[in-house]
Amino acid sequence: MAVKNISFKLVEGNCQKTYPDVEKFKETFLYILQQTYNKPHITKMIIYRLFYFIDFDYYERYKNKLIGATYIKNSFGPAPAEFNVIVNQMIDINEARKIESEGDKFEYIKTFYVPIRKPNLAVFTANEMEIIDKVVNNLSKMSFERITKHAHSDAPWRSTKDGDVIDYNKV
Repeated sequence: MAVKNISFKLVEGNCQKTYPDVEKFKETFLYILQQTYNKPHITKMIIYRLFYFIDFDYYERYKNKLIGATYIKNSFGPAPAEFNVIVNQMIDINEARKIESEGDKFEYIKTFYVPIRKPNLAVFTANEMEIIDKVVNNLSKMSFERITKHAHSDAPWRSTKDGDVIDYNKV
């Protein structure tokens, strides 16, 4: 499915904010990788779920977007539409490395990532780091099946049609 325009502008007072916030997207990605390097089950699909819960938990609590990615409802759960474009750019400029592996009991290729540089946490507020840490610490322990089931029980995901954009306002 092609997403036509995956970013939009939000007017907050006198300033315009374009989403997704690519800088926060990149730093969140690197932080997730740094915090989960010793967890061999953390694949691209689990990272998708972590991004979703970081964004939607933050929005639910503060009524503002943290990363502001566009999440698409697919059969395995929410997926950030911008993920491949941004992460491939990071790989191209040596900020992260991609590793693909076929598992013994899986019919699909599993994708893993390794950070090459440390994340710049100065781009985050204390409230943003609190949500990021909470999600990463609590949900990165879950298996793919368990985090997917958790995502499928979330109200915004449940109330969205397959293939559609998940609305932040549904939290």
